[in-house]
Amino acid sequence: MLYASPYSSCLKTMDRISNLPTHIRDLILSLLPTEDAIKTSILSKQWRNIGYTLSTLNFDKYHFVFKNEKRTEKKFELFVYNTLIRHHYREDIQRMKISVANGGAALSTAIHDWITLALLHDIRQLEVLL
Repeated sequence: MLYASPYSSCLKTMDRISNLPTHIRDLILSLLPTEDAIKTSILSKQWRNIGYTLSTLNFDKYHFVFKNEKRTEKKFELFVYNTLIRHHYREDIQRMKISVANGGAALSTAIHDWITLALLHDIRQLEVLL
């Protein structure tokens, strides 16, 4: 026989993260790699487009490619490009970090394009690690 906890119904309806002010939620998500922050969009309908409104973006090729063997540098390039293209046009990017560790030469054209896209969002701080 299964027993329900008196707290189980409360846990199903309680969503404290979604009730946080947007700037606090964004601050928490800014601590994650952008790939992981975008994955949070499955948490609720309210979060569906969260990855495209974040003010801090952190793209790390090493984290992206080597975390999953099926991923390639080209997929990383497309991920960054698609994230920036889909970033909501009304949302500014406060900070963006691009880390390509030993791939700067191969991605030089893409990096230029990413920076150009970021400038369209009035980027305030940019860090590129080659």
